[in-house]
Amino acid sequence: MTDSQKSTGKPYKKGCDKAAIITHNDNSKQSNLGDDIQAIAARRFLPGTAMVIEREKLNSCKENICTILNGWYMHHPEEFPPSETIVPLIITSIHISPNAATKMMNNKTIAYFKKHGPVGCRDHYTKNLLEKHGIDAYFSGCLTLTLNREDFINKETESRNARKDVLISDVFFRYKPEGGRRDIAKYYYFNLVKRRRLLKKILPPEIGKKAKYVTNFLNAENVSFEERMTRAEELLTKYATAGLVVTSRLHTALPCLAFGTPVLFVTENPDDERFSGLLELLHVVSLNDIEKIKKRGVFELDGKTIDWNNLTNKNNHLKIRNELIKTVSEAVLKAF
Repeated sequence: MTDSQKSTGKPYKKGCDKAAIITHNDNSKQSNLGDDIQAIAARRFLPGTAMVIEREKLNSCKENICTILNGWYMHHPEEFPPSETIVPLIITSIHISPNAATKMMNNKTIAYFKKHGPVGCRDHYTKNLLEKHGIDAYFSGCLTLTLNREDFINKETESRNARKDVLISDVFFRYKPEGGRRDIAKYYYFNLVKRRRLLKKILPPEIGKKAKYVTNFLNAENVSFEERMTRAEELLTKYATAGLVVTSRLHTALPCLAFGTPVLFVTENPDDERFSGLLELLHVVSLNDIEKIKKRGVFELDGKTIDWNNLTNKNNHLKIRNELIKTVSEAVLKAF
């Protein structure tokens, strides 16, 4: 929570009984803590204790609530737009899945976005999609860029600048060996040995040997929302204190930028519409780049051979981060 967003004890002005955060608690074996990480990013802007609403049931909500409408949309596009009892304080950092776009972009949704716009889009694909329908839209980046490292480190036992582990987070978790787009059910857990064999081409031996493996996957069949959030916070703590993170997860890489944690983004498909506008913020190595590596751990970023012990992030995310903090903070404060 930002200093300006600490609870004032005052009621909301817009006819809302309480604040809420949006997340997706799918209770599946392949649940993604990235949804919860996005919810954590929104939560810190809201006063007091925010309730939770399910992303896939927005149209079914009956409570009078205010929310920051952010995140990924959606498996059930028929549940959009949200019910009239949900007041969007701001619509920002949204991504509309291409699979859902046709069903979502109907007259009702278009009118909703026009009424509550301008709409902040997590990527250029979503921005272009909305603009094609006459909606005032802009590239906002992702709300996870606003996370604060100080919220995820133990200040009593750990130096503010302490950095330690090399973390490998879900590298090539989408990769389909024979090329093309993966079948989600079949390739979600692409053979770990093959993925690590590809990873070894990137990392020099001295880095690879000390690496630890973490994942955003969670078997959430019998896991409560509170436990999901705790797991996500624990994962963010690991990213906040890491010395280096290598990942194919957008919601690992962007929090790392926010934390100042050196991060390398590895992807088999740099043209994925979800990444448009975001890869420019990161150090990126593609599958094609890896296939060209002749000597283990030796490749170039921005024309220079990478120095693994001194990798530093770009800083072009800072303008996006600062603008997001400003616009979201101002939108929330108007609700009091």
